[in-house]
Amino acid sequence: MAGVMEILDPTNNDHGLRGNAAQIPPPWHLTGRGCILAIRFPAEYLREHSGLPASLRDGLRSTVSWVMFVDYEAADCGPYRELLFIPGTCRFSEGRFLTISKIFVSTEASVTNGRANWGIPKERCEFEVARSGSEESVRLARDGRSIVELSFFARGPRLPMILGLLPRRWLTLGQHWEGDEFVYAPEAQGRFRFARVSRAWSKPSEFPDFSKGRVLGCFAVPDFRMVFPPSQIRKLACTATQEQRPANE
Repeated sequence: MAGVMEILDPTNNDHGLRGNAAQIPPPWHLTGRGCILAIRFPAEYLREHSGLPASLRDGLRSTVSWVMFVDYEAADCGPYRELLFIPGTCRFSEGRFLTISKIFVSTEASVTNGRANWGIPKERCEFEVARSGSEESVRLARDGRSIVELSFFARGPRLPMILGLLPRRWLTLGQHWEGDEFVYAPEAQGRFRFARVSRAWSKPSEFPDFSKGRVLGCFAVPDFRMVFPPSQIRKLACTATQEQRPANE
């Protein structure tokens, strides 16, 4: 595990900011809708294809991985969409937390601020979303070529998400990004419906291959509210920072 030292001021950092991009500091307040998939992948597949930086890879534990599509209808940086992958938990200075290893978003403001505020390794791509009744389809593309396609049907009543009953550590995430450790605990409330996946495809070089895992469950989230607080940021004593930046940059 990489050593950690020196707590940094989360309001005074420029991780991931490009050119004259404005930093929008946390907390962020967001509303929207989305979909959550629980998937089980073989451990050997995750070790090689989860997208984790070298500083976290050896400490990965996973009984279930998570894929989340989120359509933020309102956010401090403006509306945007995202698709993310959480392979499992990894070791951080304060304990073992979930971590986002792969994530695409639809706007540059989300990319730059997600990296700067929370160390989230965001990349930008094109999103297409189609809705018809209880069916929703999502397509991600780069240069017009599909990299992820996801479709799901929601069914049943809308049920409350009671996340406040879960231990805080289950809702805490950590990241390693450009020599620093970020730890943050988003808060969320809303409603969900059970759902069924009708299509899940990805280009393996861009996003973990759905066909290598088994979908355990799917949940549509028709409405939610979230707060992303400031991160606790610490300087890593030794890191492999080059591996933490997406390879296409």
